[in-house]
Amino acid sequence: GAYVFDGVLPADVTDSTKRWKQVLTYGALGADYVIPGGATTWTGALCMAIAPSNSDKIYAYFPKNGDGTNFWQWSIFYSDDSGESWTENDTGLINYCDDGGSNGAWRRSQQSIAVDPNNEDVVYVGMMTNHSGSSGATSSCFRSINGGVDFSAVTTDGSTVLDGPTSYPGCRGIIFDLQSGTTSVGGQTRTNRVLIPVPGD
Repeated sequence: GAYVFDGVLPADVTDSTKRWKQVLTYGALGADYVIPGGATTWTGALCMAIAPSNSDKIYAYFPKNGDGTNFWQWSIFYSDDSGESWTENDTGLINYCDDGGSNGAWRRSQQSIAVDPNNEDVVYVGMMTNHSGSSGATSSCFRSINGGVDFSAVTTDGSTVLDGPTSYPGCRGIIFDLQSGTTSVGGQTRTNRVLIPVPGD
């Protein structure tokens, strides 16, 4: 699962009336989030990211049963109320990974969700495995420009998706260059430069 603090940090850290409360539990998410074979404790939310421009907006990466034979079909959840309620959306975002949980081989790799510091609705998500190593995957990195409602594959030239060797994870450690300034695209402010590492040999 994932947890949210019901106070203000660090001011309330010693306040005994404040607690960490669990969100995104298997019980709340339903049968689609029970891993095939009956194992329900393999992982919770793999990672979360809070929008720098709006702390109410949170994104979380969570595993899903998928088609019943491929483990770890990942979905993105987003919250607009500091984690009180969540919406799932994996539209355009497909990825299977047999070794992508909290105990998986790449559990220590860097954060795979990055939110534009100038726009809470622009979010990049690195897949758990590279495109060529993922059953059904179409890219190693996806982007949403509408707050997680829809995702599309990130490309280098409008058609070539980000990819890498099958033995490596997808794009991790995505960062925005705060010195690059911003541009208005369709009335939406976005940071000019985003750096997306693609693991490889």
